[in-house]
Amino acid sequence: MPLSFVASALTFGVDPLRYFSWSAVANYRNDADMVGGSVALTYNRLLPVFTLSTYRTAVPYNRYAYDPEDASLALLANDLYWEDRKSAALTISFPRTHKTTIFAKLAMTTRQPHSELPADTVMSLLPATGRFGTIQGGWRYSWGRPTAYAVSPEDARMVSVIGGLLHPNLGSAVFTGDGAVAGATQVQLTAEVKEFIVNPWLPNHVLAMRAAGGLTAGSTDYLGYYQLGGAYGDSAATVTPDEFRMLRGYNLGADVGDRYWLSSVEYRLPIMRFDRGVDWLPLFFGHSSGAVFVDAGNAFGSDVAVADAFNETLVGVGGEVTIAGAVGWWSGWRTRLGYALALTQPDIASSTNGTFYAQVGSSF
Repeated sequence: MPLSFVASALTFGVDPLRYFSWSAVANYRNDADMVGGSVALTYNRLLPVFTLSTYRTAVPYNRYAYDPEDASLALLANDLYWEDRKSAALTISFPRTHKTTIFAKLAMTTRQPHSELPADTVMSLLPATGRFGTIQGGWRYSWGRPTAYAVSPEDARMVSVIGGLLHPNLGSAVFTGDGAVAGATQVQLTAEVKEFIVNPWLPNHVLAMRAAGGLTAGSTDYLGYYQLGGAYGDSAATVTPDEFRMLRGYNLGADVGDRYWLSSVEYRLPIMRFDRGVDWLPLFFGHSSGAVFVDAGNAFGSDVAVADAFNETLVGVGGEVTIAGAVGWWSGWRTRLGYALALTQPDIASSTNGTFYAQVGSSF
C-alpha cells in the first residue's frame, strides 16, 4: 500500500476583545494530488454567534466500478474514486445554558469527480455529482470536570442530536449521466453520546466511551450514505466530510450504508509531562499520553432489519501515543501515532497485518 499523507499550513487570529476570530488552512494530499483548504470567520460579539466558512477538499471512496464488456457486472476497480468537494456555510449557534447549545446551519455544496473517469465507468454506482443545499439543526450537551494534568476530558459527558434536510427548494440539483438535472430530497438524523470516567485509584487515567448512530431517508441513491473506516481525527487543520465515521483498522469508506451504528472504548493514561517550549518559537509541548482502544460498528441499508444490524460487524483494536501542546501561544494541538488491526472482515481491512498511522487531532 503506497504511503499517503496530508501536509497542511494553518494561520488564525482574534481581535483584542475576541469579538472576531478567523482561520485559514491550505493543504495538499499526495494520494489525490489535490490542493485544498478552508477559511472561516466568526462574529462573537453578541448572541447568537455567527460563523461563515468555506472549504475545498478531496473525498475518497473505496473503489469505483466499471466493465468494458458488460456494465451490469459492475467489476470493482483497484483505483479509488476521488471526489472534488467545495462547500460554503453559515452557522448560527446559541449557548442556551452553560451546558447546552443549539445551532442551525445552511450550506451549499458542489460534488464532482476530481479527475476524468474511464468511459465505461458505471455511473450509477458512484456518489452523486451536482450541487446540494442543506439545512441542519441540532442540540448539544457538554459538561466535564478536568484537572490541571488531564490528558483527556474527565468526569465528562457529551450528547448531541442533529437533524438535516436536503431539498430542491434549497438549491439541490443532481446531475445525471445524460446531462439532465434531477432533484434530490433527503432527511438525516444522527445522535452521539460520549462518556469519560476517571479511574478512582489512578489520577488522570480515563475510560472513554462513545456510542453513535444515524439514519437517512429519501434520496439515498444520490448521497448521504454513512461511511465507516479510517483513523482520521478532528482538528483545525483538516476538514472531515460529514458522512465519514472513524473506525480504525479499516480503509476509508470500507463500510457504506444509509444507516449505521458505531461504538468505541479507549483507556487513556498519562506518560510524561513536558511543559516547555522551544526557545523563541511559538511552539509549546504539554504532555504525552497513551491509549488502547476497541472500535466496532456497521453500516447497512434501510431494507435491513434491526435484528440483522449486527451482522458482519467491523471490529478494530489497537493502541496510540498522543503528544499535545499549543502552537502560536494560543491554539492547542494533538498528534496521534497509532497502530490498528482489523479483527473481522479482513477483505476490507487497511491491512491484514495492521496499519501504522499518524494523525493530527483527537480520536473523539
